[in-house]
Amino acid sequence: MPVKLMVSRHRRGDCVALFCRWLGFEIVRGDAEHAGWKALIEIASDLHNGASAPISPDGSGPPFVARVGVVALASAALVPVIPVGADCRPSLLERHKWDDARNPLPYGRIAIVCGEPLTFPSFDDATSLEKACRQLQDALDSAAGEARAALGFRFSRRATTQPD
Repeated sequence: MPVKLMVSRHRRGDCVALFCRWLGFEIVRGDAEHAGWKALIEIASDLHNGASAPISPDGSGPPFVARVGVVALASAALVPVIPVGADCRPSLLERHKWDDARNPLPYGRIAIVCGEPLTFPSFDDATSLEKACRQLQDALDSAAGEARAALGFRFSRRATTQPD
């Protein structure tokens, strides 16, 4: 099954795109500022043909807040979204990254939780689209909380919560 990944068109995305191609993923370049909707349309077409598309729903920020792109893509392509939460311990916090990324240390533990698939119908208005984004956000928060709990952490949208 082909796997499509959207990677930012910014030059920082060049290395990510190169690495992901090396892993066998098919890359579609786009982001919130440059050709993002065009990239989503291309991915939607590929989803109709059996591809899958892992997407980070917070795009370029703010971190841990679902944006409209994932919901719009799922609705347009008539495919489910599977919310995923992950956490690791011990890890290194990268405060210089836009999302305070954390990287697992060797011999650490990683927890990954998949929530129930969500489907989104066509949207009649902005209110129904916002409601769908909140539904996705709640499902992502739940999956992230379960992953953190599996490692002995309290849930927080920020990655700086201390262990219990």
